[in-house]
Amino acid sequence: MIVGASKEQSDAFQIRRQKIHEQWEHIRKGSKFEDAGELDLAIEEYNIALKLAKTKGDEGVPRRSLLDLYEKKGDYRLALEHLNQLIILKPSLATKYAERKQNLLEAVLKDKNNQKQILKNGR
Repeated sequence: MIVGASKEQSDAFQIRRQKIHEQWEHIRKGSKFEDAGELDLAIEEYNIALKLAKTKGDEGVPRRSLLDLYEKKGDYRLALEHLNQLIILKPSLATKYAERKQNLLEAVLKDKNNQKQILKNGR
């Protein structure tokens, strides 16, 4: 029990502490999978960590990791979604990520144009 806190407050703190620990375990697992080149497994772990986030602040690390992995995999639409969420979480990042956002937008548009060309040529 925490000194000066009620039992309910102490219990709530312990639960929150456990959730944070659990979230970071998935972040560590994701990082290990990423280092081993197992990007799909890393994405699964980071998504679990994201779901375990109890506050917006807890979303930062898994979202950043997902942004990087989706960009590596060439899934620019999902990378852009996570980038936009990071900027919403911390608007001061908008300037820092402006060029990366522009590059992702261009990649998404290029990918859509390539898909249209493939469909057009396939007919």
